[in-house]
Amino acid sequence: SNVRPLLFRVPASWTTPRAILSPSFRYQKQIDAWDIAYFGATGEVRVSEHVSFSGSIFFGKGPGDARPAFVRFLAVYTLLMVLVYSALPYKTPWSMLGMLHGLILMAGVGAVSLLRRLKHLPFQVPVALLLLAVTAQLGVQSYRTNLDPRFVTDTRNPYVYAQPLRGVVLMGSFVERLAAAHPDGRAMLVKVIMPNAWPVPWYLRRLEAVGYWEDPPLDCDAPVIVTATDAPAGLEDRLNGAYERFSYGLRADVTIVVYVNTDLMDRFRAAERAAASEGK
Repeated sequence: SNVRPLLFRVPASWTTPRAILSPSFRYQKQIDAWDIAYFGATGEVRVSEHVSFSGSIFFGKGPGDARPAFVRFLAVYTLLMVLVYSALPYKTPWSMLGMLHGLILMAGVGAVSLLRRLKHLPFQVPVALLLLAVTAQLGVQSYRTNLDPRFVTDTRNPYVYAQPLRGVVLMGSFVERLAAAHPDGRAMLVKVIMPNAWPVPWYLRRLEAVGYWEDPPLDCDAPVIVTATDAPAGLEDRLNGAYERFSYGLRADVTIVVYVNTDLMDRFRAAERAAASEGK
């Protein structure tokens, strides 16, 4: 995700299964704004992009035994891929892969060609240091965009498509801690009542008695009930026990709601207090 197309335009968030976009240079401005706001730089990325094309096309010979005709073909091919994927109305982040491999190869060819073109060491050293700085900065961008918890699911991240929010991870941890306080342990009954449960099953995979319903069953009661704001109405009307309610973000427009039986919640709080006392 650290080499970006030039002609994409994206909305504030890619959080829908299908994003219909039109080709525009506005996307580049949005990417630059993202880089400046959260990574502190954007010029370094432009350097790498321009070095790729200029080194491949205008400097002629490629490094080593690379044939100039192939290098120029690679440049034209990559440029065409950028234009074609920008023109297609259906956009997803993995559409970038069609041009990414070409950009990566061109970046290597352009960098080596540029250094060989300069010939003299006093000119090569500062350019090599600049390329190393660009590489390091791209590495920071890649880490923050893909691994930094602050940004991987943030709707301000233009590379976010449809991954769930961090709330679903917290929900899974909370339910597992509840199971630890229940007499049945991991065999505690959990009822998930929502039309599109994924990725909830993944975060509840360590529990042994999890059932799934798209609509509220006749008997909805359980120690823990997991539902969502987009679930069919009528769940609360079928609950006979007393419950406490907790909310966790799933997606930008969907919230997970966890109902916990009050008896289990009392056990859980007692266990938490006991653990805190032992830790002191």
